[in-house]
Amino acid sequence: MFKKIVLTFAGLALFLVVVFVVWLQYGTRYNQIEVWQANWAFETPPEQRTTTVFEHVGRDPDQYVIVEYSAEAVEELRGRNTWHSAGVPGAVQAHVASFQSLMKELHSQESQVLEEQFRNHPVPSHERLLYLTRTKEDGSRMLAVLDAENRRLYVMEVFF
Repeated sequence: MFKKIVLTFAGLALFLVVVFVVWLQYGTRYNQIEVWQANWAFETPPEQRTTTVFEHVGRDPDQYVIVEYSAEAVEELRGRNTWHSAGVPGAVQAHVASFQSLMKELHSQESQVLEEQFRNHPVPSHERLLYLTRTKEDGSRMLAVLDAENRRLYVMEVFF
């Protein structure tokens, strides 16, 4: 009888430890919507799919992601933020090139990988793009480029 009680409590304790570890791993993590809101006051609706092109985790979590939205979510995204119109095909590319150079400079050991990733996942260049930038006092920056026609958002973040 005593053995049965001990095994029951041991099983319950193990179950509680597993639940706690899972909660620590997943329950306390911010999702991307919350992170962009907290870091950049950049509001986004729920996405359909996110592709992480590049992510450098750690104290300065630099990243480049491509987010896909539904048509309704794209309209919501357009309304939630103040966007600049690209106007001419090359207007956004100067911002993109600046971010790419900065990422390659900060992560020089991964420069070749970054170059390949940027080549394989380019930000489009046409006059119908919308974009916005954010800069913090420490120099950290974010660039978001919205291609509403293809329902994609391209986001590059660099932290200092």
